[in-house]
Amino acid sequence: MLKMIQCDKFIENGAIRPPIVFNRGLNTILGTNSGANSIGKSTVLMLIDFVFGGTDYIRKSVDIHSNIGPHMINVVFEFEDGVYYFSRATDRPSFVNVCNQQFQVEKVITNEAYTKMLSAKFNLALPDLTLRAAVSRFFRIHGRDKAATSKCCKRGDEGWH
Repeated sequence: MLKMIQCDKFIENGAIRPPIVFNRGLNTILGTNSGANSIGKSTVLMLIDFVFGGTDYIRKSVDIHSNIGPHMINVVFEFEDGVYYFSRATDRPSFVNVCNQQFQVEKVITNEAYTKMLSAKFNLALPDLTLRAAVSRFFRIHGRDKAATSKCCKRGDEGWH
């Protein structure tokens, strides 16, 4: 399971934002109590998609990249056989770094090898089912093409079908 996402370019109240930590079960992304919009909920969802091998964070979050430039995303996954540490740079999205606990790079692999490894760790053993195909349909993010994420669902007058 995804345990943590961290980036030293993410700033909150003038300081580097603490890591985003995920727990077993349902995790939520909430806005402020004041109801202010545009505070980063969609960005966090795009970031989660990025750590699962996606590219929309690079291609569709242009304002982020023009304001903060290239940055490294650190991520931790925990599976039955242990804890895994990775990093992925926004200026080299075709590659993923396999890291130690301090996020020092031990090996570089392709994003394709990374998603295949995650697929195996998540026990996605169905023929022709890739990790990207399995996770993409569950992301509903403002600014992301919904038709590309799910061919089975559409919005109607009574909600999603």
